Amino acid sequence: MREFIYIHLNKIMMYDYSTYRHSLRVAQISQFIGECIGLNAKEKNDLRHAALLHDIGKIKVPIYVLNKGGPLSQRDWEVLHAHPQYGSRILNRHSIPVKEVISGVISHHEQYNGCGYPAGIKGEDIPIFGRIIAVADTLDAMITPRCYRPVPFGFDEAIREIEKMAGSQFDPYIVQQIMTKDAREQYNGLYKYRSHCIS
Repeated sequence: MREFIYIHLNKIMMYDYSTYRHSLRVAQISQFIGECIGLNAKEKNDLRHAALLHDIGKIKVPIYVLNKGGPLSQRDWEVLHAHPQYGSRILNRHSIPVKEVISGVISHHEQYNGCGYPAGIKGEDIPIFGRIIAVADTLDAMITPRCYRPVPFGFDEAIREIEKMAGSQFDPYIVQQIMTKDAREQYNGLYKYRSHCIS
């Protein structure tokens, strides 16, 4: 499994370095969340693998779509929204033995209220890894510069936005658990020197 992770992370890095760095940060945040909600050691390890590979499907998305600074066309959105399914197919093709890793990858854009994609499932029907990665993915996307938004959210502002979306986009229990002082300090520490560690 470790070799597979390394090989596919390298594929992400070679295809789009920003997605690679994002994947590393999302994995770290996801592990913090896993600790906050009491996952055991194996679960946290599997969660880390799922988070590292959550965007593996983006290697099937044209690079101009990933790095487009302006509005995406309807067709662009359709291709981008397919990346969880692309990722699931890649993992299934290689017979990944941990089903929770695959379920985390395909479900990380599902929303607690059922308005996400690709399946539109909701609540606790969304696999736990998907619910965790959804929070980590969004937090990192808000706090780091993107081609479509070069000026990122401040850390406290991003945390407030996450709280606002508890019960709609995100599992409210997970959001509640990660808002402790200790957890916030860990997340903030990850981004304290972000100008030196992001692309």
